[in-house]
Amino acid sequence: MGVHARSPWKVRFVRSTAAPYRLVRGVYNEALIQKRVDWTRSQEHYDGPLTHAALLAALQQQQERLLGILDAVDTEVSLDWSGTDFSFAMFTWEFVQHEAIHHGQWSLYAQLAGFETPESWQQSWKL
Repeated sequence: MGVHARSPWKVRFVRSTAAPYRLVRGVYNEALIQKRVDWTRSQEHYDGPLTHAALLAALQQQQERLLGILDAVDTEVSLDWSGTDFSFAMFTWEFVQHEAIHHGQWSLYAQLAGFETPESWQQSWKL
């Protein structure tokens, strides 16, 4: 029997902590296209179920979309982030920092909930 079958609270934990990623990545992807960060529309980027398979598929779709956007992005672009002009470099810095913060949070929560962190995290960061 898998962890999810015997620990329903762990399933809820994963779903609730993974759910925001699908929204945030949608906001960032859209910002690269629209040249404006719009957090007010974050809920529009995913309205599917909070199942493991659906969340993984949504995250993979956002990742593939991001890679396509990056292939065509103008790196000289100026993006509006709440009234502040951000260069592409500054935008990517914020993107990476935001992701890193949440990965750290998720790693801590996962360990507290009894999940193993991904092997790559264990090897690279001793998490």
